[in-house]
Amino acid sequence: MNTTSQNPGSRFPFSSGPDAMDNRTLYVTLVAATGLAFVVILVIYYFLSGRNPLNRVGYGVLASVLPALGTLVVVKLTRLFVSWRGATVVYMILFALVVLIQAFGR
Repeated sequence: MNTTSQNPGSRFPFSSGPDAMDNRTLYVTLVAATGLAFVVILVIYYFLSGRNPLNRVGYGVLASVLPALGTLVVVKLTRLFVSWRGATVVYMILFALVVLIQAFGR
């Protein structure tokens, strides 16, 4: 039994093989995550400040699109996270990082 030809998906919990996710699935996943993050940013701003959430549209776009671009780069270059769950986890980590850097960087 040759142990060197194992399934690469067994080493990483969020990957299912070399071609588990095509470009269309990746783009749909990133658009859905970006849209959800954008809406969450505006809703949180409205409930915390009570002001018009349209004032935060620029920040919402920046804070939700930047992690999507980073996720696209990470998934395309590494090919470790080839499932939609892996792309979502990478997006959430990068989103949290962008929000934390923005919050403490002022």
